[in-house]
Amino acid sequence: MFRADTVFVIGAGASAEFGLPLGAALLSDVAARVDISYDFGRLARGDSVVAHALEDHLDVRRDPTVYNEHLHAAWQLVKSSRQALSIDNVLEALEDEKASTVGKFGIVRAILSAEDKLDLSAWAENLTDQIKIEDYSDTWLDRFAKLLTENVKKSEIERIFSNITFINFNYDRIIEQYLPFAISEYYGVKASEVQRLFNAVPMYRPYGKAGNLSWEDAGSVVHFGHSGSNHVKEAASRILTFTEQVEDADLIAGIRNAISNADRIVFLGFGFHRQNIELLTAHARDNVEIYGTTYGMSKSDVAVVDAEIEQAFELDERDGMVREDWFRPYDLTCSQLLSEIWRTLTSDASATKVEPFYLGSGNL
Repeated sequence: MFRADTVFVIGAGASAEFGLPLGAALLSDVAARVDISYDFGRLARGDSVVAHALEDHLDVRRDPTVYNEHLHAAWQLVKSSRQALSIDNVLEALEDEKASTVGKFGIVRAILSAEDKLDLSAWAENLTDQIKIEDYSDTWLDRFAKLLTENVKKSEIERIFSNITFINFNYDRIIEQYLPFAISEYYGVKASEVQRLFNAVPMYRPYGKAGNLSWEDAGSVVHFGHSGSNHVKEAASRILTFTEQVEDADLIAGIRNAISNADRIVFLGFGFHRQNIELLTAHARDNVEIYGTTYGMSKSDVAVVDAEIEQAFELDERDGMVREDWFRPYDLTCSQLLSEIWRTLTSDASATKVEPFYLGSGNL
């Protein structure tokens, strides 16, 4: 289990270990889905589920003009995507509410469809023969579950999620779907018992998520991997795009309080976009330890990220403290990072006193 207060900041790279699309792949997927056109009233191009969900959302029978305006926005999104790095970049550049609406429908359809392709989508408490933990042995959540259960007896399961907080920038529900089943399989208890415990884990989602699972406390339900038009419509209403302002004061306060009280902060698959770093801005503890994956990043880019993290957590303003580097980057995948420093992450807060170092691309 985690003995120190640890905040895990989760980005798209973490879900990529499960095969979910990110970056250029997600952009291409979304563009293909929203490239909707008709031939004599029949869908000729684009995703039929997205089209039906948009028709329902915009009440096309009442006012087809609005729907057509959104289709034109979608076509511009498709054109712009040919020169963009990501769907976030496209929506930010276009500054078009209609394109943002269409983009949301395309994004959640892509995410829910990707969830559906995972064997995880068949995992249910009444179908325990479908639960095959070994299929995900190369993912970070497999390693994470092992760290959670370390030195925790079945009789102590109530404390298994102690000291952890998630700040999750992803829309998918892989963490919520995977962990309760993994823990219940390990201890031979009902998944519902672990789900009850997991409900108490702080999980902050700045951009929302594609609906709640059936066992979660509040809100409408979008079952894992269900991607019909009603599910897409509901999921689209639950997310914010990268360009939309996060205005939930309680959520922002919760995030910043978690950062301020953390003994350790661990970035997993996080892209370190400046807007997202700004959401994390808080006065971190003097003895905070910060780790993160910088898989594939150049040494110069890692240096920039290092400086921005130090500034966001106000570590660059500490008088009388000499430290070369607060942020400890690893040119590793999320799974590899948890394997590499698992003893560090599960140690007491005061036990880890290592000198700063660099482990990134081009490391000697």
